[in-house]
Amino acid sequence: MNMARIRHILEMRRATKVPPLLPPKAKRQGEIDKKTGPKEIIDIHVKIRGLRPKIGSGTNSITCIFSESDDSFGGPWRVSTASDVINKEPNIDLPSVFAIEFQFERSQYIKLDVCDWTENSAVSLGYTIFSVSELVVCEKNVISKKIINDDTGETIADAQISCTIRPKPHSVLLQFSAKNLIKKNMTPNSSQVFFEVQKHEENNDPLVLYRSEMAKCAQKVVFRSFSLQSTDISDNNVVFVCYFRDSKTQKGYMGQFETNYSLLKDGDPEKNTYNVVYVNSRGQTKTCGIFELLRCNDVALSSFLDYISSGSTLNLAIAIDFSRPDSFIDEAYVRRYLDDVELAVKAIGEPFRDFSATSAYGAFGFGAKIPPLYRESQEFCLSLETDPYCRGLDGVMKAFKNSFANVQPINTAHLSHVIYYVSKLAQNALNRNQSNQPNYHVLVVITRGVFDDLKETIQSIIFASRAPISIVFVGINNNDLGDLERLATAGTRLTYHGRKPERDCVQYVSIPKCREEESNPSELKSLVAERALSCLPWQMSTWMTKNGYKPRSAPVAYSQDVEQDQAYQAVPLHATYRPAKVVGEQAGSVFSASTATTTHQAFVAVPLRQLPREPTRVADYPTSTTSPRPGGDRDRLRSSQGSIDNRFIKMASQMSIDTRTVPVLNEQQYSGSGRPYVVQCVRSDVVPRYQTGYAESEETISSTSKLSKFLSQQEKSIPDSGKRPPSLANLRSYSIQHPSTRSLNTFFQSKKP
Repeated sequence: MNMARIRHILEMRRATKVPPLLPPKAKRQGEIDKKTGPKEIIDIHVKIRGLRPKIGSGTNSITCIFSESDDSFGGPWRVSTASDVINKEPNIDLPSVFAIEFQFERSQYIKLDVCDWTENSAVSLGYTIFSVSELVVCEKNVISKKIINDDTGETIADAQISCTIRPKPHSVLLQFSAKNLIKKNMTPNSSQVFFEVQKHEENNDPLVLYRSEMAKCAQKVVFRSFSLQSTDISDNNVVFVCYFRDSKTQKGYMGQFETNYSLLKDGDPEKNTYNVVYVNSRGQTKTCGIFELLRCNDVALSSFLDYISSGSTLNLAIAIDFSRPDSFIDEAYVRRYLDDVELAVKAIGEPFRDFSATSAYGAFGFGAKIPPLYRESQEFCLSLETDPYCRGLDGVMKAFKNSFANVQPINTAHLSHVIYYVSKLAQNALNRNQSNQPNYHVLVVITRGVFDDLKETIQSIIFASRAPISIVFVGINNNDLGDLERLATAGTRLTYHGRKPERDCVQYVSIPKCREEESNPSELKSLVAERALSCLPWQMSTWMTKNGYKPRSAPVAYSQDVEQDQAYQAVPLHATYRPAKVVGEQAGSVFSASTATTTHQAFVAVPLRQLPREPTRVADYPTSTTSPRPGGDRDRLRSSQGSIDNRFIKMASQMSIDTRTVPVLNEQQYSGSGRPYVVQCVRSDVVPRYQTGYAESEETISSTSKLSKFLSQQEKSIPDSGKRPPSLANLRSYSIQHPSTRSLNTFFQSKKP
């Protein structure tokens, strides 16, 4: 072991007198507007039980050394921290021995070495290995491990490893409006304005904390509400920089202003009205508009680990594109295709191993002709059977290789089919779920980026934005991935016939670009996972918050992606969570720091509406379902009579009934099987008129002309005998009435043979 490194760690530990925080692996520069949520800091506690005092050398001092690895249980390992030098005893407690930042997209493995300690050496007596994800998903966040001697293979002690999630800093919910934003070099009618929130780091470089949406330039512009971490704005001033975009300028500078957290929290309207200023070419300070603060609230947001520790799980589904271009395909193309698919499956799938309830993953294929009939399919099970689930990532790769050898690729691919299918799986699982912690689904679509159903894919993404699902598009091969990238990075800017996604649930990663940035296989694998999964915890926690689900450990509160019309329960910052008053509903907490001691009105979190069911075609007038029975014409006519009655019931339910002019009839007047009906117009601007119709009798009327003549004679006996028939357009304003039918029955009886 590196003794210089270990001595330095021990000296730093004694100097700071606090548990060390392991430095996270630096993330590569990506999109600045990606939402990853607050940092998740975990404190690790270790208890060693049953350690034999005489084991090892004659020294009476030991230390516990902790090493990290991002690759696998086999290392390579790098020493990260160590405990204090302690006496060798059977039972050893190491509370808060170190802390680590949780990163879902990385496989964070920790190795614990129990070492004999001398001033010149540290000899390992035994070791155990665990992962951070394994620790956070277990019940009560406690796992038991055997400390095994590396030379003999025997167990020297038992280790109980537990963790606690540190309380996260609260967020600050802000909303601004702008007035009279104008500048000489911009076109007011066609310009769009937006702003960025920046803070200066130690090296004086600006760090963008938030970028607003584009808004059309007007006399008054109200921007969407957004949230910032209190740790980002509590210490230093933040700068609001306003930009414009028009047909001539892609990104034009308008002006800026500075503020701080204490000023925003004060809530004084006069102090929170800011002039947007800039310096012109002459060195003069000019004003180009005014920003006003509309809202400033301190909010507590539940995180990904809060939901995971409460019982939520992740379900992974993988869809692979088998389509090929029409041009010549060489061996290098096929080999690169196989390598890219394997890289994407393993890099993105490995972080889900501990977060999935089972090791079964849904695997689908599209863009091929499948056996035995070799018909085109844009959605089939990767195993070429009826069950889409495969056992583990190895099972997914085995099914993929089997399909690759048996299917016939085609030159077209459709992405919408598999997105619709997995979204419905996620929604159906949510509807069947009885617990308060639903499962969240992730669909990984591996494609070469050439697809023919752009409109349908946009509709499927809008459909999926309501369900508990995130979609990751992975571009492979060296094809033109521009269309796929624009689709996957549009977020909530997608629109189709006025409909937009309710949240951003799509991520994108390009395998060719990752290969250009990294050549080391392990670093390449880590880069792909980071680009694909870095926003997944934030997307899951915001969906849970919007739909009213709260974890057991912390209250759910207002988040950046929650729509403004969502209602939540308001509680003070220092108060505990109060349950919702409505049975079966979950509520969150929104609180104002400026009114933390006052009484707040309670609201109930309204869950997101369920996905609409697929439309089924229903006939306007349902036919009779009575099966024919033997018995001649009489039985068939009874069946027809039932069908007609059903139609009348349907029509009557859509009509208004007017009984003011209906003559009162006794029971005998309604005798007989055949009944005529009278339709009366109840419109006030038309004189009431009558029109007679016909309901079938038990016998078939052979002569329709004689029946019409008879009905005309009966109509004359009805009072107020206006003869103009009613219009079909006014059908809903007519009522069905039944006059006497005795004379009509007499007519039927006279026609019997």
